[in-house]
Amino acid sequence: MAPTISFSSASRFLKKALPLFLLLRIGGVQAQKPIVHEEGYRTYITRPEFRAPTFKVETYEPDELAEGYWFVAPYPGLGREKQSWSWPVCPFGAHIMDGNGELVWSGACDYDNRNVFDFKVSRFQDKDYISMTVLVGPAGNEGAGAGLILNNNYEAVRQVQITDNPGEFNNHEFHVINNGKTALAITSERKVVDTPELGIQGESRVEFNGFLEIDVETSKVLFNWTSEGHLPFDECTETWLGEATPHGAGWDYVHMNAVDKFKNGDYLISCRHTDTIYRIDGKSGDIKWRMGGNPRQTRGEFRLEGFTFSRQHNARIREEDPDKGTFIMSFLDNAAGNDPRAIPPTNDHSTGYIVHVDEKKKSVTRLNEYPRPDGRISYAKGNVQYLENGNIFVGWAEQGLMSEHSREGKLLQTASFPLFSTYRAYKYPWKGYPTEIPVMKAFAYGTSSTDLNTIAHVSWNGATGAKSYNFYVVKDGVDVDGNKEKANGNGKGSFVVRDPAANITMGTEAARDAAKDGLIHIGNAHKQGFETVFMYSGYITNIVAEALDKDGKPLPGGRTDVTLVEIPDWKAAGFEDSSLPEPDANPGVGHIAGEGASTGSGIGNTTGGNGPDQEGGQGASSGENFVIFLGVLIICGGMIAGGVWFVRHRKALADGKGQDTVNRQRYAAVPDDVEVEELYRREDDDVEKGADIDDGVVMETLDGGSGGPSRTPSRSPMR
Repeated sequence: MAPTISFSSASRFLKKALPLFLLLRIGGVQAQKPIVHEEGYRTYITRPEFRAPTFKVETYEPDELAEGYWFVAPYPGLGREKQSWSWPVCPFGAHIMDGNGELVWSGACDYDNRNVFDFKVSRFQDKDYISMTVLVGPAGNEGAGAGLILNNNYEAVRQVQITDNPGEFNNHEFHVINNGKTALAITSERKVVDTPELGIQGESRVEFNGFLEIDVETSKVLFNWTSEGHLPFDECTETWLGEATPHGAGWDYVHMNAVDKFKNGDYLISCRHTDTIYRIDGKSGDIKWRMGGNPRQTRGEFRLEGFTFSRQHNARIREEDPDKGTFIMSFLDNAAGNDPRAIPPTNDHSTGYIVHVDEKKKSVTRLNEYPRPDGRISYAKGNVQYLENGNIFVGWAEQGLMSEHSREGKLLQTASFPLFSTYRAYKYPWKGYPTEIPVMKAFAYGTSSTDLNTIAHVSWNGATGAKSYNFYVVKDGVDVDGNKEKANGNGKGSFVVRDPAANITMGTEAARDAAKDGLIHIGNAHKQGFETVFMYSGYITNIVAEALDKDGKPLPGGRTDVTLVEIPDWKAAGFEDSSLPEPDANPGVGHIAGEGASTGSGIGNTTGGNGPDQEGGQGASSGENFVIFLGVLIICGGMIAGGVWFVRHRKALADGKGQDTVNRQRYAAVPDDVEVEELYRREDDDVEKGADIDDGVVMETLDGGSGGPSRTPSRSPMR
């Protein structure tokens, strides 16, 4: 039997169907797009303290990309950034992003908005952990910090003290090796020394770099090496000596930026200001060989086959054959530096390299190269990473630019963010299980009792397994906080806590468990981006969300606290009815639900099997649903019909005879034997004679002689 359509239902169509249609047109209402600021970061309703970078993503070969998330750590400059009105609360530090540039986890606030470097996934005790360096000293002191190792709950399980003197800490490297047993880190030490070879009379302040191998469990230093006494000053290609005064910051003559370890215990280091990669004896500390990339560097012992490099970063050993004396190495050739008096660039763009090194023949051969996609130079920072599927990922540092390539060199994807830089950028598969529960905020809207809506926003920072959310209302009378008061005291609404000023959350774990069997399922929304939005077509006073995995099963710890719906000052918000709105007495039936929807007033994607079917209750009747469906159908049909007409019209214009037909339609009752050109000629004659011509209109006048109508064609303004 067809539903009865009432006038009141039809009148409500304009208030509900059209806004709904517009929401559906922009991609559904289940996912809230974050606010994007011109400054280049995003904000979120559920986590207003977060500021995630806004990415520009260009994907060329989506099917060839490796699985994983991006690990980036935006920073504006060295040192700890003070929290102040000049910056949002937490835009700096560790961020995990998905392949669309959407936030997955922000650790910026966890570490007081401090700068984070070398933020990546490392193997620790046969499992994937996060490792990074964090600056912990006062603002402006880049030297104080520590190495951290985090588990997949985002909890720090190790804090590695790099040196006894925090001022010697260097943020370039925290390289966890040997399955997490040890870590490699770089140190800095500034000393006032005599430097007659620099042409400076008296003493100068010089920065010496070194590296340590440290026991992760005990922070015991297992190996300590320094450039002092090993690298002479004349090996430096950095000519700027302005900081070499006794009271200056120190002449950075080495600028070590990477350290790795060979199987036999030797070390590989990269020094930017000497344009050289070195092999260091793991016992004596002696330099075994130098691989100079810049023709100006005369101490280099290797022959580079058809390429050069300078100001390089992130040298890594990829494969070794000790018996043959060969190994494969990757590194980023920056090709130029940002020094005030920099040496001339060795190339016009930066390049990621994979090279074959033959230590016996002292030769280096290119295997693969990955030029910077925009053809520019990264003047500092950067890295090259091997991905699990064989692809190569390159972090170009400036403006967060990063790119993924096939091993052969085909560009697959680029991404960047306009503000700040990230020292290195990585991509890893990752599974995060945060200990904090999801966060939700909900609001009621409407101007009359017939157009009330409840909007809920939910996010779960770092939960990679959350794929959708179920939404519930607590049943009336269920005791989840030791009280059974009714919403707003009217005896009709769902349960709320005593203190309406709380607005956000209520209850404890036990309270939620007690309410578990007293939840009414009202809908489901697929997770899209960091923050998901769900719209209930009606007014409720509380709402609960529960995160589900890809199979639709609840995730442990994935249920929000009971969240109170924030209500406006109804009259101030323009509420028109004489009495204030009351919450739905029996929430459950959705005003609009997709096919197979189990329950709910959730608008957007709904899935079956997530709760018991509900019938009855205040909400949209079948007649009103039919009116809304019919209205949306009419709008869609009109758009399709308009499109068909437009296509046919354009086709007619493209046809010569069709153009004649169109031109003839400008005139009424023109005989077929009159050519269009003749009509235009007559029209011109009429204009010259002062005839009464109205633009685009065929005018009929009575002929004085015969009394019959005569037609005078008008001039079309489009002719």
